[in-house]
Amino acid sequence: MWKLGLYVSKIFLARWAVTIFGMVVLVGLLDSLANASEIAASGVEGGALRYMRLRAPIIFDQVFLFTLMLALLLTFVSLIRRNELVALQGMGLSVFAQIRALGPAVLIVSFVSMFIIDRGVPPSVQELNDWGIGEYGGEILENGEKLWLNDKGLFVSIERRDGRDALAGVTFFQRDADGYVRGVTWADRVEFQGNGLWSLEGTSFLEVEGITEPVDQLTQWDTEQTPVVIDKLAAEPRNLSIADLQDLASLRGSGSRPSAAYSVWRMKRLSLPLSGLALLLVAAPIMQRLGRRDSGTGALIIGIGATFLFLIIDGIAVTMGAAGAFPVWPSALLITVGFGGLGLYLWLRQEVLA
Repeated sequence: MWKLGLYVSKIFLARWAVTIFGMVVLVGLLDSLANASEIAASGVEGGALRYMRLRAPIIFDQVFLFTLMLALLLTFVSLIRRNELVALQGMGLSVFAQIRALGPAVLIVSFVSMFIIDRGVPPSVQELNDWGIGEYGGEILENGEKLWLNDKGLFVSIERRDGRDALAGVTFFQRDADGYVRGVTWADRVEFQGNGLWSLEGTSFLEVEGITEPVDQLTQWDTEQTPVVIDKLAAEPRNLSIADLQDLASLRGSGSRPSAAYSVWRMKRLSLPLSGLALLLVAAPIMQRLGRRDSGTGALIIGIGATFLFLIIDGIAVTMGAAGAFPVWPSALLITVGFGGLGLYLWLRQEVLA
């Protein structure tokens, strides 16, 4: 029996390798063509290849679950069209046995992919930011969105980056022990000097009238924030590593995003193997097409449609959870668990019909 399981797993792994490679290359090629003018203007030799290399981990992250489900469906289609699924069932490889046979391969692929995403996406996004190409290029703070920090009694508003170690359009709201704003300092440019100090350039100051405790205009910013920390606070949570998500989730009131945004994406990253198993639970019973003339095409379309529905609903749930509208655990796991429950229902129904 284990040889049958190994045979099916090899088919799945081959299908997944081809599918993920083809998807990453195709999307990366189209993306590089869309940004061809920016890449050419950068003057970097081999810019298109470099851009595709940097985009590869990001695309891999975005298409992984879809390609995993597609590979599972194509595995069953291959078995159906060669009349092997009927033979496998005749030799005792039931739906449950098929799930059990493919489960280890799905888990291995999911854990390896989780490692690739966690280690590959953050540095790729950072390089694209430094290079200034594509949607991640140029200023990290885009679309007029400011980064807000709560730092040692200061509210700090940052408009944009100005080079690797400098910020521009920074506003400091100085508060007293009761939290009231006592003065506002504007700085055209703030540059990191090391040892926790940032120098302020082009400053102006406004003192709030009627205060009993005067405050002085800031000439430097003494803080634990570094350019690296600013990058992480300004980045999308999806583009951070699990360790960074854990660190930022433990902060309270330090950045623009609620801690839930980091907690939700950390949970989604860690639950990637669970999502893979949920897709397997749905794919296996859907693809049990044993008719002599059944090619599996109809079941393939149903499976792809179910995958798109899963990804859309899951994306909405994660977005709502990251905004703090839903609790963390339901936002990150409820749709996955529900999809897995649907797969269990379809499997049990298949067993009853059999």
